Amino acid sequence: MLYIINTSNLLKKRNIPIIAITKYGTNPLSKIADININHSSIGKGLKTYSTRSRTVQHNITDILFVASSQIRKDKLKAYYKLFNK
Repeated sequence: MLYIINTSNLLKKRNIPIIAITKYGTNPLSKIADININHSSIGKGLKTYSTRSRTVQHNITDILFVASSQIRKDKLKAYYKLFNK
């Protein structure tokens, strides 16, 4: 986790916006981030919680990617043409 905080601090110094996907509540990353996307994944035991947390974070990332792709679909089509040659 320390490498994420260190990288986030470096990005912050360079005025690069930071979007954090974390559980509800305040934590070191949420204090640094410009935009916080919070989730609540509850589970009994560390392994269950960890798996659910990663799954929820992956789903959020996927939703953001799809939304971004829809907004920039013309640029995305040009990007895919590079690989269809």
